[in-house]
Amino acid sequence: MKDLGESIAKLSQDGEKEWDQYVDATLFAYRTKTHKMTGYSPFYLIYGRQATLPVELKIPSGRTENDNVEDILMERLYQIIETLEEDRQEVLSRVQREQQKQKSRHDQKGLSEKLKIGDKVLVERTWLKTNFSSKLENKWTGPYFVHEIAGDNIYKLRTMEGQKVKNVIHGNRLKLYRERRMEPRLVIEA
Repeated sequence: MKDLGESIAKLSQDGEKEWDQYVDATLFAYRTKTHKMTGYSPFYLIYGRQATLPVELKIPSGRTENDNVEDILMERLYQIIETLEEDRQEVLSRVQREQQKQKSRHDQKGLSEKLKIGDKVLVERTWLKTNFSSKLENKWTGPYFVHEIAGDNIYKLRTMEGQKVKNVIHGNRLKLYRERRMEPRLVIEA
């Protein structure tokens, strides 16, 4: 559900309070997207077929009205019996393998990357994780510069204007800031 909340937050980021207008479209996109870990969309794993997208309703299918409905249903039934259960078992195996990989990566390396003095970083606003009313707020603040390395994975920061931040920050709450390149748009007014 974290993905859904983040998607809705990004769609309603321009200060709009009408986030509920994005729920249906976000859920549809989530349910019909092939997920990296499983290799299948949630829709397929539940119904045994891919979802019919709105654009597909406009494109005629290969079937005609003269097709025998009973034959079509039997074909569909055999397809579900043969492939869906195998696919679900494959998904279970994939999920277990991926969970093991994630555990290994987590156990191998520390939770945060090592930063250098002068790096631009964002600071995670961790108190938002437990505040239900702030789900659509930005989870990161900044950017800041790393001013000093105060210990093992402990950093002192300064603002972009050069003022030192009073408190030290643990590296687990920091991530490198990557600037977005904005392409200029040409607006022609009539």
